[in-house]
Amino acid sequence: MTDTQAQTRGEAVLLRPNTDLSFDDDDRYVATKILDWLFFNSNGYACAIVAVQGDAGDDWAAYINGCDSYREEEAIVWVAKHGCKLSEQMARAIFAARGKVEGLRWRP
Repeated sequence: MTDTQAQTRGEAVLLRPNTDLSFDDDDRYVATKILDWLFFNSNGYACAIVAVQGDAGDDWAAYINGCDSYREEEAIVWVAKHGCKLSEQMARAIFAARGKVEGLRWRP
């Protein structure tokens, strides 16, 4: 499986943003906190659902949003920073079976 396929399936533990992306230091930090994601793109409009680890390291929350045609890495970081927070029930339904949030408590 290529890195691109792994990222599309949300199988990589952390994003590895390309060096040519215009990430600032805050974006790079957020990228290291991303646990898992789902990414969709239809006709240049992206939508992502992202599980993000809290600063304490033992909690997580999930966010959803859409954005104009960004690259996948940029869209995922943008949603992690600006997305709408999902309810715990919905987030667990999406991410719990994927195994990346196991053992972490929900961040209210």
